[in-house]
Amino acid sequence: QAAVTSMTSPNATLESSVAEHAKRLKLQMKRLRPNNTASIRPGSSRPMSSRSSRPSTASYRLTHRDLAHATKEFEVSVKQFVPLLMLQAKALWDQGEYAKTEAFLQQHSEILGDNNIFCENMAHTLFLQQGDKFEESIPYYEVLINSHTDTSNLLDLPAMALANLCVAHILTNQNEEAEAIMKAIALEEDNAMAMGEVTESYHNSIVNLAVGTLYCERGNYDFGIRRICKSLEPFDKNLSPDTWFYTKRCFLALASKISKLMFMMNDTMLHGIIDFLGDVEAEGTNIVLGDSISLTNEPTTIASEARQLKQMFVTLST
Repeated sequence: QAAVTSMTSPNATLESSVAEHAKRLKLQMKRLRPNNTASIRPGSSRPMSSRSSRPSTASYRLTHRDLAHATKEFEVSVKQFVPLLMLQAKALWDQGEYAKTEAFLQQHSEILGDNNIFCENMAHTLFLQQGDKFEESIPYYEVLINSHTDTSNLLDLPAMALANLCVAHILTNQNEEAEAIMKAIALEEDNAMAMGEVTESYHNSIVNLAVGTLYCERGNYDFGIRRICKSLEPFDKNLSPDTWFYTKRCFLALASKISKLMFMMNDTMLHGIIDFLGDVEAEGTNIVLGDSISLTNEPTTIASEARQLKQMFVTLST
């Protein structure tokens, strides 16, 4: 109701509803935990362990039935509160005010310490601020992983969250942690496909694509392009308009650097790119890219764009 009403008076209505829900949740937490401690360490924006923010029976005289009822009531209130909170946070996010979004979410960290939706959005908010915030985003992304280890697997998590976590590890010189996550994703994806649990999964492809793009943006095109090429294998499973869009952006950026004499491509790298684009051309013949029309009035396909890119790199090498 608050979300609908906020369409006409967004600030007052939504802020009032968020404040009202937050107040009610704090009272419920007091009932469950009279000696309540914050779920965020003092002086830190990192979440505590997943158990620390959950209601406890310590030093509180509630019957088991009362406690169960109060806990259920608290969980229902959290489910009602989270969408409203995220709706208000989105208003700041859409304006690119990531620092303000972080500060706003942090005000409610005591209530939502280990809530997956809260942690994912806080992690994304920190991640986009870059710099030192990359390291701060890691514990929030890890809450998502830790919450799934017992009941499901990594493929149930958002692929972009896993990709950002790997990128954050790499940017904070924790390459081994990133590699471990990527290997675990690849293993779980292979097992799920082999057992017929899923018919398609792009987690491994998206993570490799994100990591490859990162290295390209940092100027390490040799390693970055190899990662990107790997992200599309096997082509019949991972080649799509979406994955191709990000792939070709990196190849175009590389071509631009070469044309400006800002990067020298060796023969091994050239041959690898030509072979890769040839494979993409063969596999992407029937994959049409939206409503794009070429100069010959033929629909643009992944194959036609791969062919153009291949010719471009051949020309640049001569």
